[in-house]
Amino acid sequence: VVYFTATFPYVVLIIYLIRGVTLHGAWNGVKYMFTPKLEQLVNPQTWINAATQIFFSLGLGFGSLIAFASYNHHNNNFERQAVAVSLINSGTSVFASVVTFAIYGFKATFNYESCLE
Repeated sequence: VVYFTATFPYVVLIIYLIRGVTLHGAWNGVKYMFTPKLEQLVNPQTWINAATQIFFSLGLGFGSLIAFASYNHHNNNFERQAVAVSLINSGTSVFASVVTFAIYGFKATFNYESCLE
């Protein structure tokens, strides 16, 4: 069961990515996602939102990590595991964002073109 629940979301994201990037205007959404707005870096609310996202994304406020850690062997390299979990979490977030913005790019292009007709 664990193998299915751990890998199935990635399979769904890959399917959505393949479908999303084949849509008209999808790359406009992806380009918009990676276009930086540097003026937002001085806004404290941006950093608060980023910290909140990381906190909830990693699940640090929930007791599940403590419960899982109790099953860890004492000689495990927990620093390496923490880095791996953080990198996988960040990569998954960026991957899901690319999928989402590809579909948003299509919707924006479709809505814009339908308004012109």
